[in-house]
Amino acid sequence: MIGHRVLARLSLCALGFVCAPAIAAGADLASFTAPAPELDASAPPPAPLYGRQDAGRLLDAVLQASGIDDPARRESYRKAFETKLSELAPRMGRKGSPYHRARKLHDELHANLLLHYAATADGIDAILDRGEYNCVSATLLYGIAARAFGLEMQVVETPRHIFLRLDTDGREVDIESTSPTGFDFTGDLERFRRYATAYRYAAGDEMERRGPYERFERFDGVSEPVSLERATGFLWHNTAERALARGDAVKAAESFLAEYRTNPELATRLDGFSTSLARAFRIEYEDGRFDNAYRIAEMELKIFPTRTTTRDRLLAAASKRIESACEADDPARAERILDGAADVLRIPSDLSRLEREVCPLIAAAAVRLGDWPRANHMASRYIGSEPDAVEGARFLSWVEGRRTEGAFCPEPLSGARSSGAGLRP
Repeated sequence: MIGHRVLARLSLCALGFVCAPAIAAGADLASFTAPAPELDASAPPPAPLYGRQDAGRLLDAVLQASGIDDPARRESYRKAFETKLSELAPRMGRKGSPYHRARKLHDELHANLLLHYAATADGIDAILDRGEYNCVSATLLYGIAARAFGLEMQVVETPRHIFLRLDTDGREVDIESTSPTGFDFTGDLERFRRYATAYRYAAGDEMERRGPYERFERFDGVSEPVSLERATGFLWHNTAERALARGDAVKAAESFLAEYRTNPELATRLDGFSTSLARAFRIEYEDGRFDNAYRIAEMELKIFPTRTTTRDRLLAAASKRIESACEADDPARAERILDGAADVLRIPSDLSRLEREVCPLIAAAAVRLGDWPRANHMASRYIGSEPDAVEGARFLSWVEGRRTEGAFCPEPLSGARSSGAGLRP
């Protein structure tokens, strides 16, 4: 039976992991867990772990989600983990049913690796360095070790927690990786009653009224198993939320994008996911770091390409970047920024809005420098995006007039429709 102190620790783990989306949406529970950046095609594949290439790839992905960006450091951790597995292997044995081997692995991991619970110990590096773990890192390390030993597990997501599941001998074995006594915890109704109450899947009075049997039968409907690879998305989410909490908005956005790439369904169904991305954008935009704000908006656009608020944020950041380049008398950079935005905008009306706003600014900066080809090109783009043909013709006439006069004018024709206020996020 799981003791009260262990249950309290498990309860803390549950609240520490799955509730970040609730906080972002205004709920009263505490934080959830971290991109896998796009893989470098030129980089060599990760080395196998204990002879298993799939286990080595998974470990490498989880280490990246843990914040270990240096391939040499990840290889060092792989070797350290492999050494630990080699030490466990003789005690695991090669015979016996998958159930008994998994039970032995559970005991060995808690005796040798999973030593101290720490709510913020999201990464596997924390386990290998200090023996510290939380429900995310323990679940992933446990699953990787099981795969290295030929035991394939899935991760079960519930409203407030994740745990492992092993399909063997015709039944499902649920494993609470954070508890030394958490192996096959749903195999015992009394243990399940305590577990479900601790995680608030059922209130105590409900258990007393209905008994654990009905709740036990309904438990499968609460959970949803995913592969270990997709479960890495939970770690990316935690990394993103922690980066956002310390004000590292770009790292947070990169991690949210990696979460989406790893587990799109998880990312897009969480209300807090888009809210946190918007918050990351605001941090950079409101502090005047428009290049960073644009990067964040561009990442968000890869996830929500048609969402109006996402597109508005990218347009606003692009406009500010172009305005800054024009004020610095760098119309060439301003045009590159405009072209870059054109490459990522998928809705033609968005590009037209941006061109109407910024082409007069770029043209005016080009006029001040005597860069007449660029000034004329920007005037032509303005005509193409401006529905009022008379307005477009007047602006082109102004540019041509400045060229004819050889005059450097600091402002475009007053009638041109650049608002000067910029697009709003």
